[in-house]
Amino acid sequence: MSTCPVPDIIDAIISSLNDSEDLAGVTIRSGPFDATGVTEVLQLNEIIFEDDQVTMGPARREYDFRVTGVIECTKPGAGEATISAARTRTFAIMDIVESILVDQLAVDGVDFRDGEIITGKYVGGLADNGHRGHLEFTVHLIAGLG
Repeated sequence: MSTCPVPDIIDAIISSLNDSEDLAGVTIRSGPFDATGVTEVLQLNEIIFEDDQVTMGPARREYDFRVTGVIECTKPGAGEATISAARTRTFAIMDIVESILVDQLAVDGVDFRDGEIITGKYVGGLADNGHRGHLEFTVHLIAGLG
């Protein structure tokens, strides 16, 4: 039996995101994107651990890790108003994710201590008949092990 809280935390994040009425219509995945024809996507990607002798090994009392993700939002049309709409919605989705991590995330059976977005990189782009907002982000997460 594993005491690693990571799978439960990822499942709780995905569940909380899916339960958010503010994210209705956003396709949410904890792995590679596998749908077509959608205009809003939130995807979690890599799980990154750092070997810190204070927290790793048999005596560790915390799991400290990062998860990378991507948010994409495509808006149909052309011009500055469309570019702005894609960017605005992309950052609105990021704000919802941050709010869920900070204020609402609870993980059954896990001492979840902290979750916050610590880095981000926004790149606008063209999509078929529109503009796409693309935001890469990193979430820092900490869970206690007792």
